Amino acid sequence: MRAALNGLSGVHVFQSFAALADQAVVSGTRFAVTILIGRIAGLEELGLYAIGFSIVILMVTVQESLLMSPYAVLGRRESAAGQRRFAGSTLVLSLVLSTISAGILATAAVVAPAIGYAGKFGFLSTLALVVGFVLLQNFARKMCFAHFQVGTALLLDAGVSALQIAGLAVLAVTASLTATSALAIMGLASAVPGMIWLVVKWRFFSIDWRDVSPQLAKNWSFGKWILGTQQIAVLGGSLILWILTALSGVAAAGLFAACSIVVTAANPLLLGLSNILEPRTAKAWADGHLSELLGIVHRTTLAVTGTLALYWLVVFLAGDTALAWLFDKPQFFGQGHLLAVLAFVVLLRGFTLAQNLGLRALGVPRKNFAASLFNLAVTLASAYPLMLEYGALGGGYCMLFGVIAGTCARLWFFIRTTRSL
Repeated sequence: MRAALNGLSGVHVFQSFAALADQAVVSGTRFAVTILIGRIAGLEELGLYAIGFSIVILMVTVQESLLMSPYAVLGRRESAAGQRRFAGSTLVLSLVLSTISAGILATAAVVAPAIGYAGKFGFLSTLALVVGFVLLQNFARKMCFAHFQVGTALLLDAGVSALQIAGLAVLAVTASLTATSALAIMGLASAVPGMIWLVVKWRFFSIDWRDVSPQLAKNWSFGKWILGTQQIAVLGGSLILWILTALSGVAAAGLFAACSIVVTAANPLLLGLSNILEPRTAKAWADGHLSELLGIVHRTTLAVTGTLALYWLVVFLAGDTALAWLFDKPQFFGQGHLLAVLAFVVLLRGFTLAQNLGLRALGVPRKNFAASLFNLAVTLASAYPLMLEYGALGGGYCMLFGVIAGTCARLWFFIRTTRSL
């Protein structure tokens, strides 16, 4: 794997493994949080937490699509002084996004009791307080990756993880662990490292208020397609949770979330590679090296697909046993079928990871959007009948059918685009 990572990314072995280690910390923390809530608080609290977390992730994808990805790709074309101004504008826009996100959630918290959801005021108001801190910490880590400061990103995320796990342990010992308290701890754990990083790096940012509006327009021109692509991906998973909740109750959504988090043990590989490959593919194309970009894509696809095929086999053989052991509750037994379906979804997403980044680097992210839109359409078309009949398992299959459609479309777009260059 060492040789494969070094070859496919074109970076030093340390950067490649540090990126994977960083994502292992992030994904491992999410995994541990899910296990703790499921074991201690139960399926309903786990389902509620999954819904809240999906809302936070929706906001994060807006930030990454409209602010961080444009900075990582377009920033390569700027001088040193231009990068500092670009970074300053990105920081201002990120703070504006945090304010808007908090305002939307606070409004929802006020409105909820008036429409019959009085019990959700505390949950939504907590989300309103948390989302800004999560966005600040994500801003910091994405800036680190954009400048290949992978070790700093790893330290930042390790600090967040340590604080979050410590806080959840206190809640567990004091019998105070709920979906709302877990989200509050996530916000506090993100706030401290994020603010420390901002204070340390403050001098790098050159803020000129006259740059903010033109920068937003430039970001929108590039990032709107990435936003659409990522929002569709996140929305697809969120809609499955929401539809399951409506049709089968919060417990069914909790079961689906538990199975999903078990199979996403492969996420450190996918997200870690994505963090380091996005600026590298952008640099390869900016330097005019189509052959280098294609080499990155082909080697990444081969290595990731082979690794995830072995991972799917492990989930198929031992996933059910692992799920039952992790959660130790009767409701989690006998879910091997669902786990195998969801693991195959992860395999297909890994197969198209490099094509996704390649289309961004080539300046045609709209083609990723088209593929993701096709994915969502197929998912939604099959969602209601499958989930009504089969519950959580139906949710897994409608996700699989959508990903198969999106995979075929994205591969076709990538081949056609590169052959036309």
